[in-house]
Amino acid sequence: MLSPSVGMRAPQGVIDDGTPPTPPPLRRAARVIVLDEAGRVLLLRIVDHGRVFWATPGGSLEAGESEEGAALREVAEELGLDGISLSPPLARRIKDHRVGTVQRRQVETYYLTRVDAARVDAVTGTQTDNIQERRWWHLEEIAAGTEPVYPAELTDLVETYLKEGGAPAFSAQLR
Repeated sequence: MLSPSVGMRAPQGVIDDGTPPTPPPLRRAARVIVLDEAGRVLLLRIVDHGRVFWATPGGSLEAGESEEGAALREVAEELGLDGISLSPPLARRIKDHRVGTVQRRQVETYYLTRVDAARVDAVTGTQTDNIQERRWWHLEEIAAGTEPVYPAELTDLVETYLKEGGAPAFSAQLR
């Protein structure tokens, strides 16, 4: 069958009626860049259906929850930290990817918090599914790492934040 939109044949078994594809279901999420007093970033090593990567703490919003509320809840669940202060939103990332076995369009809002590393190291989160490890990273280590780190622009985002003197006077759109 000819595809009316591009004048080419559709792949065998696919009917192309010219209707645009339906975007994947939307998943809103909040993530937190956790910095210690030395400027190191806390990352979580995640294993999800065979994929291994490092990411900042965070996760999806629950019904009726704000992005900031989700960020605070996720830090409490994954790291065991309560009573932290968050920066205003630093960045937003829109990405189509798999969450478990389901394709999603994820809209992530990134915040930043500064904490004492000893405080983080002394507590454990209650929700650790898929989290294999947590580790403090210097920015140079992230750049030289061999496993994927998300967001890919994390080092640039943190360097800009530190260069601005900790004043989150910017908001970035991440890939």
